[in-house]
Amino acid sequence: MAIGEWGLRRTHWAVKDVDLFEVLLAHQAGAQTSSNYGPSAAVQFPADTPRDPRLVAVMMPFTASFDVVYETIQEAVADAGLSCVRADNIWEHHHVMGDVLSILWRSQVVVADLTGKNANVFYEAGLAHALPRPTILLTQDPADVPFDLQSIRYLRYGLGTGDRATLRRQLTERLTTLVNQASA
Repeated sequence: MAIGEWGLRRTHWAVKDVDLFEVLLAHQAGAQTSSNYGPSAAVQFPADTPRDPRLVAVMMPFTASFDVVYETIQEAVADAGLSCVRADNIWEHHHVMGDVLSILWRSQVVVADLTGKNANVFYEAGLAHALPRPTILLTQDPADVPFDLQSIRYLRYGLGTGDRATLRRQLTERLTTLVNQASA
């Protein structure tokens, strides 16, 4: 059952089968204005787009050296019965950020690889945390995890065959846990 404009503007009791936080966030995103106190025009989530309960957004550098890592992530996501997408694999908007915001909005889970301290990945992870979306952090080097994120658990991985197999197993386990929590 949806919460219409009337329900958002009246004080009343009602039982709804919706995530109230998601409804209010979508309402705020849909009411973005150009006022000095409104949300930034740089971040406009597609609030009218439905969430995909099987979608995992992958935020990582777009360099070829990460292709083998992305393949491992794809395998882990598939093992968990989900699908994933990376912003450089789609082109729905004129601006890359439009695609990033769309993926973040539609996804149930975000995987963010902090390896190399890529500023774009940190920005996207921050947006995922703000939505909020469960975010699984990855890194090859713990020194790449900034102080503000060190209290959040992350998966450390290497590029060897055995290391990637371990990442696949650990990531599959974490994704499966998150899916089970969401469906409970």
